[in-house]
Amino acid sequence: MQALDQKITSQAFYKIFALLDQKKFDEAEKILKSELAQAEKETDPVTQAVYYSTYGVLCKLKKDYRKAWKYYEQAEKKLPEDPSLKIITARLLVEYFAQYDTVIKKMDKVLKLAASNFSYLHHAYTLKGMALFKSGKKKEAAEALRQSMGAKNKFEGLETATNFDFQLVQEFLERGLERELCAEYLNAALVFAQNKKEPVFEKMIQYLLSKFLNQNQP
Repeated sequence: MQALDQKITSQAFYKIFALLDQKKFDEAEKILKSELAQAEKETDPVTQAVYYSTYGVLCKLKKDYRKAWKYYEQAEKKLPEDPSLKIITARLLVEYFAQYDTVIKKMDKVLKLAASNFSYLHHAYTLKGMALFKSGKKKEAAEALRQSMGAKNKFEGLETATNFDFQLVQEFLERGLERELCAEYLNAALVFAQNKKEPVFEKMIQYLLSKFLNQNQP
């Protein structure tokens, strides 16, 4: 089966995203409806999932989060083994619908589906930790934060610092919890960003260290 993130050659697909970038939502939706209707006539679940998830993007940009979630759910049904769609829907469920038990189940499945892909694992552990944190399970959330750093606590397996998800560590920092673990996390993230020569992320991590942990970095 084709991967969801395969290169899409449809000019309409790129036109839709160009219009979304310009915030021309009505024009984008008009094309998207036509493309989705055509995709539904076809048997390729990848094409269908791509357009359902694109509709989810449109709805999220329009701040219609319930509708966005429904379209992402449709995409996930087309490709039930695709971890990226589960991560997208889980993020919406955490941020807007407080469906924490559902998120934990989805992320446990991602941890099995993507056991060899640390980029997915990093986000899955972070989202699972967010759901645990918001459920009041702070110790379990802290363990998820540690696991999101990888086996050697060095984020080995991430390709770039743009893959970092700082949501969970910020939840702890803003409440003054797990300071030692947060310091370990951010210092490891800083070393990673420095090694990857990504100064924007270096500055952001240094800011977090200074603001929340009073650690002044050179």
